[in-house]
Amino acid sequence: MVVALRAVYCGLCLNCRGAISDERLLKFGICENCLENAEELRSWKHVLKALEERGKLLHADEIFHFRDEFGKFSAFFRKAIGHRMWSLQELWTKRILLKRSFSIVAPTGVGKTAFGTFAALHFAAGGKKSYIVVPTTLLVQQVSEKIDLYSQRLGIRLRKICYHSGLVDEEKKELLDKVARFDFDILVTTERFLISHFEVLKDKKFDFMFVDDVDSFLKSPRNVDRILTVLGFEEAIVDAALQILALRREAVQLKRMDKDCSEVVGRIESLRSQIESYKERNSIGLLVVSGATMKARRTKRIRLFEELLSFQVGFKPELLRKIKDFYVEARRDIEGQVLSLVRSFGPGCLIFVPSVFGKDYVLKLGEFLNANGVRTNSSVKIDSELLDKFKSGEYDALIGVATFRSPLARGIDLPERVRYVVFTGVPRMEIKLSWDEYNPIKILALLKNIRGLLEKGQRDRASQIIHNLRRITPISRHTLEIVRASIESRTKLNGYEDYVKSLIVEARDFLKGAITPKVIDGITQSKEISLKRTNGELYLVVADPLAYVQASGRASRMFAGGITRGA
Repeated sequence: MVVALRAVYCGLCLNCRGAISDERLLKFGICENCLENAEELRSWKHVLKALEERGKLLHADEIFHFRDEFGKFSAFFRKAIGHRMWSLQELWTKRILLKRSFSIVAPTGVGKTAFGTFAALHFAAGGKKSYIVVPTTLLVQQVSEKIDLYSQRLGIRLRKICYHSGLVDEEKKELLDKVARFDFDILVTTERFLISHFEVLKDKKFDFMFVDDVDSFLKSPRNVDRILTVLGFEEAIVDAALQILALRREAVQLKRMDKDCSEVVGRIESLRSQIESYKERNSIGLLVVSGATMKARRTKRIRLFEELLSFQVGFKPELLRKIKDFYVEARRDIEGQVLSLVRSFGPGCLIFVPSVFGKDYVLKLGEFLNANGVRTNSSVKIDSELLDKFKSGEYDALIGVATFRSPLARGIDLPERVRYVVFTGVPRMEIKLSWDEYNPIKILALLKNIRGLLEKGQRDRASQIIHNLRRITPISRHTLEIVRASIESRTKLNGYEDYVKSLIVEARDFLKGAITPKVIDGITQSKEISLKRTNGELYLVVADPLAYVQASGRASRMFAGGITRGA
C-alpha cells in the first residue's frame, strides 16, 4: 500500500507567518487559518481582496507589492536591454527592491556594468538621484552611450552628466557648475572625480550609487568615507560606527580572557540604536559595488559598510566564464609568432604586451603587424571612435599593455567581436631588487614577495611596514614627485606629504638590511617568484594574475544567447 506523506511547514505562511501545509504553500502560500478556500482564486489580487474582506490581511500585501515591483523591474529591463534578466541579475534585482546595499563579486563579462547602469536608470526614472563611478574615461563614455540607448528604448528623457578627462576645459567647467547645482538625474564619472572634486559633492545626497570595478578603489580608506558621505551619513554617525568596531574587538578580547564583557556589549547596542535611529529619520542611499576579485583587505574602514549598510564586501567570486587556455613556447621572433596566430585564427583579436616590454614595444608590434597585412591599432588612448572602427571590422586587432588598469583590459564589452586574446608574454611585474625605489606600490610588491624569506623578527617588521604603506596607496603622481624630490634633496615637508615620506624612508631603510645574499638565494629557489639580471641589476619577476583575469575576460562576455566562449 502506497501512503502519500504530507508536510506542514512552521512559520512559512506569507500572511500570518504561521504553519502551512505543503499543498497550500505551493498554491499561493496562504494557510487555511487565513483563507479557508483558495481553490477558486485565480491571482494574487483576488487573494488580497479575499483576505481584506475577511479582515485577515496581515503581511501578504507586502509580498504582493514586492512581486509586483519585481515584475515591473523585469519588464523595464527586458524593454531596455533587449532580453530577460539572467538568474544572477534577478538575485541582484531582489536585493535592490528590498533596499539592501550589497557587493557583486563576479568575473568580467557577466553583465555587472550593464545591470548597474540600468539600476541607476530605474532610480532616475522614478525621480531619484543616481551616481555611477567607473575606473576609466572609456567606461564613462560607454556607460553614457548605454544610458542613451536604454532611455531611447524606454521612451524616457533624463538629465545625465558624464564627466571625464577627454572633455575640454570649457565643457568641464559647465558640467561642474551643473553638478554643484544638483542639476541632473544621473551622474557618471571616474574614480578620480570623486577624489578631486569631492568638495562639490560632499553636501549632495544620492539615492543610488553604483561603484564599478571597485577592487582598487577601496584600497584608500578615504574613498570609503567619501562614499558614506554622499549616501547621507554624517561624520558623527561614521565615528559611532568606528567606535562599535573598536568595542567589538575589545569584547572579543575580554571573552577570550574569560572576563565580563556585558558593559562593552551594552555600549555597542546603545551606539547601534543611535545609528538605526539616524537611518530611520534620514533617507540613506543604496550602495552597490562590483568587482572581479574584491581583493581589498578588510580594513576598519571597509568594515564600516557592515555596521552602517548591513553588508560585507564579498571576497568569493561567482564564477561564470568560458575561457580555454593555450600556450606556445616563445621564440626570439615573438612578433612573427603573434602574426602567425592572428593569421590562423582571424580577426576579432586583442593583443596584450607585458608591462615590462613598455609602450614602445606596443607601437613596434603594431607597425610590424600592419606591414604584414594585419590591420591593427596600437593607440595608447582607447576611445569610443576607435572601438566603433574595431567593431565594424576596420581593424582586425587592437594592441595594449597587460596591466589591471589598462583601458583595453577594463573597458571593452564586445561579445560579438572579440573572439580571442593573445598575450605576447606572461603578464608580470619586474621590480628592481634594491632599496632605492620611491614608489610605495612597487615597494609593497617587493616586501610582500620577500616577506616569507625573512627571519621571524624581520617578517613581523615587514608586515607592519606593509600595513602602513597600504594606508597611503594609491598615491597621486603629484604627491609622489614631491616626496621623491624631498628625499633626493633632503628638504623638509609638512602635513600629509611628510607622513608619506616618513613611511617610504622607513621602508627603504628596512629593505637595505633585509635584502641579503640569503634572501636572494631563497628567491632563486622559489617556485612562485624568480630573479632576472638586466644590465648588471637584479629584478624580481612576479606574475600578475589580475591582469590575466581582466584582459582574458574580454573574450568571454554575457549576451542574449548566453556566455561567449573565448581563447
